[in-house]
Amino acid sequence: MWQYHWLTWVVAPLAALVVETTLLPLLFPPGYVPDLVLATVVALALFESPVRGAALGAIAGLLVDLAAGRMWGLNLGVDAAVGAAVAVLQSKIVRDAVFVPGLVGALAQVVAHLLDWIATEAAGLHFALGVFMRPTPVWILFGLFFTPALVTLLGLRPRHEVDERLRF
Repeated sequence: MWQYHWLTWVVAPLAALVVETTLLPLLFPPGYVPDLVLATVVALALFESPVRGAALGAIAGLLVDLAAGRMWGLNLGVDAAVGAAVAVLQSKIVRDAVFVPGLVGALAQVVAHLLDWIATEAAGLHFALGVFMRPTPVWILFGLFFTPALVTLLGLRPRHEVDERLRF
């Protein structure tokens, strides 16, 4: 038994998508809106197995692709890869409630947007890498602060802590 039902994997990214598309454009200039759905995937994947992290990323990416209505599969593939990578990484790092999720969240923002650029180049849409990655400092700061806040807000705990709690 794990701490969240599979429906959480749909509701959390869907809520993040709604906030990302409605509220964040009011706070950030166009082109600088951080990827809140990706931060949600990272926060949840930090406490999942690699297969579950990839599935979570695929579900979240599919929701973003459906909302965007173009280049279907781009976010699905990138978010699934990031979810799996974060889930693999989580087994090799020390547990911390703030520092580690913040660093992983910031790194995931950069890696995911680099993968987005590579995918758009492969699809024949050519953007200069410097222009595409110009908002990187905003994305890093957002991942650095929002991911640990989300982990704390959702009350996520490492698998061994949850399994011990359920045994009693």
